[in-house]
Amino acid sequence: MADFQRPFVWTQENILKILDDVDELRSNPSPSTQDERDDLYDIDNAAEYFLGSICLRCESPKDDRYYEVLDGQQRLTSLLILAYVIHEQVQRCKNECIRLRWTRATKKLGDPSYWQNLLVFTNPQSKKRMAEIYWLFKRDYECLKRDADEDSDAPKTDGMNIFEQTLYRDVQRFEYILQKGRFAVLILKNLTEAEQFFQGENNRGLPMTMLDLLKAYHMRQETEPNRLKQIGEIWQRLGLTASKPDNETKSFQTSEVEPSNRWLRVNPDWTSWLMSEFVLPAMLLQYGIAPWSAVKLENLGFLKGVVGTHTGDSFIDEKIEHQGFDDQSAPLFDLRVPVRPGLPFFQEIEQYLKIAQAIDVLLWEPKTDEDRKTYPYAGASLVWRGLSVEGDRFTILKLALIAWADRFLKAGIMRSDCTWVDVAAALAHDGAFRVYGRNFAHFLNRLAVKDETKNGDRIGAYKKLQRVTFDYALCLSEPEYSLLFLPHRSSSRSECLMKLKASTHPNTVRLKTNYSHYREGYWNSYLQEFNSQPTKENGHE
Repeated sequence: MADFQRPFVWTQENILKILDDVDELRSNPSPSTQDERDDLYDIDNAAEYFLGSICLRCESPKDDRYYEVLDGQQRLTSLLILAYVIHEQVQRCKNECIRLRWTRATKKLGDPSYWQNLLVFTNPQSKKRMAEIYWLFKRDYECLKRDADEDSDAPKTDGMNIFEQTLYRDVQRFEYILQKGRFAVLILKNLTEAEQFFQGENNRGLPMTMLDLLKAYHMRQETEPNRLKQIGEIWQRLGLTASKPDNETKSFQTSEVEPSNRWLRVNPDWTSWLMSEFVLPAMLLQYGIAPWSAVKLENLGFLKGVVGTHTGDSFIDEKIEHQGFDDQSAPLFDLRVPVRPGLPFFQEIEQYLKIAQAIDVLLWEPKTDEDRKTYPYAGASLVWRGLSVEGDRFTILKLALIAWADRFLKAGIMRSDCTWVDVAAALAHDGAFRVYGRNFAHFLNRLAVKDETKNGDRIGAYKKLQRVTFDYALCLSEPEYSLLFLPHRSSSRSECLMKLKASTHPNTVRLKTNYSHYREGYWNSYLQEFNSQPTKENGHE
């Protein structure tokens, strides 16, 4: 292991994640016969598992027995620590079935004295970390073994106690990694190539986005060619594979392109921006995650959806089996329901992207006639006009309207072949949508100080709006009380509007009550709305 490498830093959780990924890729997620249950990791028929890429450099052109690891230290080290711990526990285990399975799993590795010395470390920090991880895994096994020994009368499964069952499962999973795991390996010849490799990685290496990782995960859940084809078609419709036009081809005849696709020739980054800023945040609201924290990778697990167990015989497996759509061509989704893995995930993000596109256009004020032609219904519902709604407040407003549309969009609009233009047309002519949006915009407008009276009284609650304030005022971290989900807690549009007005009234709105001037400023802004004369804009009050 090269001295200039950063030390080994992976945690026990990082290593366990590899094993969890193996379970997610189990070859038979729903075994129906006893033979299938006996071996959930059917090595002969299992799919290959990609472990990523590693980069090596041959230390000497004359001796190809030793390679310097330039990239891949964390994964290689973690796998060998895990192998060593399992090997140690198997040797102490008296269950012959487990011992035979481990011998079969490690056959290609050769004698343990060989593979236990595959990697050479000199970094003292790496050695210390490896010892810590080894101890953590060993402790977990030893504690489990002690519990099993102390509870010797506990029921056994296939003649195995809980310790033996756990060890056998880990042996199966590691065998799957050894037999079906694949690395993409790059071997460099000299230091010059190594320097070029690292320079290239630094110059062009971009971390995978949350959406990239979700795409890879959910595509792994599908094997049928037809369903994979549907995913490809959805991805294409989302515009996430669109390339930016050259300058000389940017101008085009508007009439030549379908209205719903004209943006592709003007701003191909539009949908990827909407996905990260509004679609994924909207889908994560049910977990109490604020929109500005939504695309953090720690939230990835929430959007992987609900999967069954590895044995396929638990209550959750029965539930999932009966959750299938009657019409897979036109499923509909709800922001309060966890996603379903595979094709339904792509269908769901397409549904909410159409709504996000429509609302983004409706709330956007076009500058030119060409803008209006490119984006049909642009500015048709400027619910925020005349109000100081910008930045995070504008984001909140759009999410609130996405939630409203999720609950009250007219039936028949969100059919499988509809476009965002169809959604925009429906919302543009929906008076209840405009009224709700205008009232929500007024509420957000009151939160920020925008003026002061001659007496020095401020108009608006906060001089500086922090994101934690939004969380408190809108109950973002408490989905069951969140103002964004008011539509979903209402039986009708009128009830929803009534609840919004009641929740945002100066006497009931959630503010930092230990500072009375916040509420006074909010009251002043509220009263100013009623004192001012209503104005008509674009035909809407």
